[in-house]
Amino acid sequence: MIIGPPVLANGDAQLAGDALGPHHSFLWERREGKTQLANQLAALIGVEPDAPLSVSDFASLIHPDDLHQVTEGFCRSMRSGAAFDVVLRLRRDPAEMPLWLNVRGDFLRDGDGAHQAVKGMVTDISQWRLQDSPIIGLDMQPDTRICEQDLLNCLPQMVWSARADGVTDFYSQRWYDFTGVPVGSTDGDRWSDVLHPDDADLAAAQWALCVQQGQDYEIEYRIRKHTGEYAWVLARAVLARDTAERPLRWYGTCTDIDDRKTAESRRDLIADELAHRIKNVFTVVNSLIALSTDRDTQTIVSAALTGRVAALAGAYRHVMPAETAAGAGSAGTVQGLMHDLLLPYNQNDETRVVIEGDDFPVARGTATALALLFHELATNGVKYGSLGVSGGRVTIEIRIDGDQIDMIWRESGGQGVTDPGTECGFGTNLVDRVARMLLNATIERTWHPDGLAVRVSMPIKRLQG
Repeated sequence: MIIGPPVLANGDAQLAGDALGPHHSFLWERREGKTQLANQLAALIGVEPDAPLSVSDFASLIHPDDLHQVTEGFCRSMRSGAAFDVVLRLRRDPAEMPLWLNVRGDFLRDGDGAHQAVKGMVTDISQWRLQDSPIIGLDMQPDTRICEQDLLNCLPQMVWSARADGVTDFYSQRWYDFTGVPVGSTDGDRWSDVLHPDDADLAAAQWALCVQQGQDYEIEYRIRKHTGEYAWVLARAVLARDTAERPLRWYGTCTDIDDRKTAESRRDLIADELAHRIKNVFTVVNSLIALSTDRDTQTIVSAALTGRVAALAGAYRHVMPAETAAGAGSAGTVQGLMHDLLLPYNQNDETRVVIEGDDFPVARGTATALALLFHELATNGVKYGSLGVSGGRVTIEIRIDGDQIDMIWRESGGQGVTDPGTECGFGTNLVDRVARMLLNATIERTWHPDGLAVRVSMPIKRLQG
């Protein structure tokens, strides 16, 4: 039985043939409709060595469970002009071991490009097939044997495969059930015909790039179902190689993820609504501050409070969904996060928090953890450190060194601090847990006479989520 043309990748078949014995040649002439067999091949399949074999004669020797797919694969290769590579069984006595053959061939054309003959090789892979397949073929009864096609159709994914050059030539039945297209209609580059118009070009371009570079393929796109509606799938493929690292064949799957994408859309909708409501809360607080202060104190007190509330609102942009935070200025970088988060600690025109050094984009989830960590450092700086006294300052230095990023919080001009030893409060423990569990970071503290220095070191890839 074949998994699709070709079922056994050329390199795999070559390895099998090398291990099990010589290749047997054949020549099929279209005009005569006869097949000339090498003597060893004739003996192998049980026909007279000098008697030409017609296509129908050879078809009568193929196991009935394999005949349809072998014929379909041969005809498909004839239409496309591509070489064929199939695995099949010949009819045998039920008491005998099945005879598995790998048949490979190329079409010979005349000057006008018309097919005139097929020249190829046949290899007996029976022992290799049985030894290499712990499940397939152990039960030799035709009515109970589990075949590859049955296994593929039992998988929850849509299975597909392609030649080493990226030309797809096989899809499992689940693909055809899902899309409702005729068998073989999505072979070659026609698979993109069932993709959503907004996704097709990107999916095809990424597939071409992966084929060119030999890299794994992974992408999400929408496929038109048999109902006419589109559903999201996750497409993945890997390239099989031989022992010499030569490309053999691509094997891939498409997994239905439409329910997950629908749930994500609903979640993002709720997050957007939550973000909108929280933004409104900041606006209401600013209005209450303005209404609660008289004219004499409004300029001093109200301006300071509203400025700090606005800064908190700006820091919140970093943990909003990406769609909501779009166009949020510096949002999305480490320095942008630090600036918005710590802006409330600046007093009037005095800059008490200085941020310097390198900058790098930060993912939404990582931004939340960083904001929590540095907010706690700032809170402790107000209670015990330099942010709690006039003239105290904090410098945050960001350094990128290879695949690591260091963020150094350094206080100066503040209250004298000493190493508390093992007596750590809630805030210190929170900082340690956030660094270790959420950022995969290490924390190093140094107590100087005029303030605390904290070094947060983490892999730079962690900033990307």
